[in-house]
Amino acid sequence: MARIFSVDIGTTSIGFAVVEHDHGTQSGSILRLGVRVFPEARDPDGTPLNQQRRQKRMARRQLRRRRQRRRLLNEILNKAGLLPAYGSTGPQGWDAVMSADPYALRKRGLTRCLQPYELGRTLYHLAKRRHFRGRDLEEDVEEISQTEAAEEKEAASNREATLAELNTTGTTLGAWLADKSADADKRKPPRERRRGFHANRAAVEKEFDKLCEAQEKHHAVLRDRDFKHQIHTAIFAQRPVFWRKNTLGECRFMPGEPLCPKGSWLSQQRRMLEKLNNLALVGGNARHLIAEERAAVLKHLQTQASMTWGKVRSTLKPFFEDGAEKRLRFNLEFGGESKLLGNPLEAGLAKIFGPSWTDHPHKQAIRDAVHERLWHADYGEIGTQRVVIRDAAERKRRRAEAVRGFIDDLGVTSEQAAALEGLTFPTGWEPFSTKALEEFLPELEAGARFGALVNGPEREDWRDRTFPHRERPTGEVLDRLPSPAVKEERDRIAKLRNPTVVRAQNELRKVVNNLIALYGKPDLIRVEVARDVGRSKRDREELLSANRKQERRRKDAIKDLADKQIFEPSRDTVEKWLLWKECRERCPYTGDQIGFDA
Repeated sequence: MARIFSVDIGTTSIGFAVVEHDHGTQSGSILRLGVRVFPEARDPDGTPLNQQRRQKRMARRQLRRRRQRRRLLNEILNKAGLLPAYGSTGPQGWDAVMSADPYALRKRGLTRCLQPYELGRTLYHLAKRRHFRGRDLEEDVEEISQTEAAEEKEAASNREATLAELNTTGTTLGAWLADKSADADKRKPPRERRRGFHANRAAVEKEFDKLCEAQEKHHAVLRDRDFKHQIHTAIFAQRPVFWRKNTLGECRFMPGEPLCPKGSWLSQQRRMLEKLNNLALVGGNARHLIAEERAAVLKHLQTQASMTWGKVRSTLKPFFEDGAEKRLRFNLEFGGESKLLGNPLEAGLAKIFGPSWTDHPHKQAIRDAVHERLWHADYGEIGTQRVVIRDAAERKRRRAEAVRGFIDDLGVTSEQAAALEGLTFPTGWEPFSTKALEEFLPELEAGARFGALVNGPEREDWRDRTFPHRERPTGEVLDRLPSPAVKEERDRIAKLRNPTVVRAQNELRKVVNNLIALYGKPDLIRVEVARDVGRSKRDREELLSANRKQERRRKDAIKDLADKQIFEPSRDTVEKWLLWKECRERCPYTGDQIGFDA
């Protein structure tokens, strides 16, 4: 008799069973059944429990940096005689100078001479209200709530409206705000407050330049380039955006190899082929695409960022008769995907090079080099720990160097190189290394499904040959699952980035160890993992939305059946109604209309 532990892992529960099974007689008995229920490591809306703590820490850091920036600017201006010492008293003390209306000074400083302390007050106010800079490059941002997304969308709309009005009037931000009615609430003098007006930092920098240009004739210190640069840096300097490389994980097929960037041609080709190879027809004629159909779709998809489902149907028209392609439905389409993903980078290259791209002698070299060279122009690496976005001037210089390299090394014309310089790429990394994806690619091009290559038991021999050093169970025999008190286990858990997975693993350890204490070590453990254990908040929201949509469809089915005198229909009846509607009330084989009674 074999003793089997079976566990079903969910996001908030672990079901378990202990079974004794005789493989010879195919009989056995259940020794124990149960479930361990636990709270998910997230709030009910899917927010991680530590998110609020992280936000508070970020707010403290922001306040500290803001205080340091203003203190530095105060020291520079005080040394130049443009501001009194902080905390000084009297008619020319700190409080007296700071009580002046900064908006009126910002407007007056463009046309008339400001007194030294007035000029200092104006510059100090620019540092306090330097506004939103925006991202140097579009990055993958952390998932945010719908409320936060709506607030950011509204703020972005306000910034655009402000910029449009500044361009129309030809004035500076400070002068424009000086003419706006003040907000008199919250115990502040009316002249001190202007709320609800959003702008970009570029508008503040433009005002700084105009203000310095207007005041240079009155204050010799502003004609000193080093001093002006010092002030500009103190007001506008931005710490580089960075992320820690140790949070990216490691390729489990080739440990130690660098991960493949999502913006590379290889990554985009992999994702395109994964979607294409998973594409299948649904309904009565459910099946995967045959080789000729797949090749026809691939021919169009290869040089497009995406294909609409209507375009996919028209591409498959030669393989169907009597307009049957119009009735085709696809699994990915029903899964909620609005279009079939292509290779955006390949599409961009085909557009840049035109007809010559098909037989270009350096085709693959350009595919590989364009992302690698432009990525290193935009990003810098600090040792093996961090990746940072370079500042705008450095990015521009390095991209120009990359363009010259394309011309010298790859036979690219100056016009084509200029177009390549303007390419942008998605950010982030694959969970697989570049070398691993290079091994996957020939199999994907042959039509293999990516899920089977990664996990399918039918491709185990291929994985053994191709990735002999991939991560596998250690083979170590343990009496119990290790506790987080053990350093190795603690280090392993520390690498996990999903709190739901961490909580589920800890609860699984308790369940299995308790069962071992009661029944001894099992001969076999069978595990079923819920798909949403490792899902992100956004994925879970999309899944919930899809479930609700399906619920509405089932309710529509039940209501329609009730209208037709079929009350309390069975599950099979509801499924039959859904399939009937999915096929547009027609036979998928003959195209004949199917009436309700049939």
